[in-house]
Amino acid sequence: MSSERIHLAAGASVFNAGDQPTGAFLIESGLIEILVNRDSVPTLLAVLGAGELFGEMAVIGDELRGNSARVLE
Repeated sequence: MSSERIHLAAGASVFNAGDQPTGAFLIESGLIEILVNRDSVPTLLAVLGAGELFGEMAVIGDELRGNSARVLE
């Protein structure tokens, strides 16, 4: 298991739909928005904040990420 802190500026992508899932993320501070593309239009699913866990992992199979996450602050 790998544990690494990353710091991203507002507007930065955490991951994108179509990426290979590699793990989950715990938000220490700031806000993250989770988006899904519907008919090629990004649609907001959720806004997450400090203490929340998010991400996808391909435990079985080779499924790619179905959504995107971007830093709001």
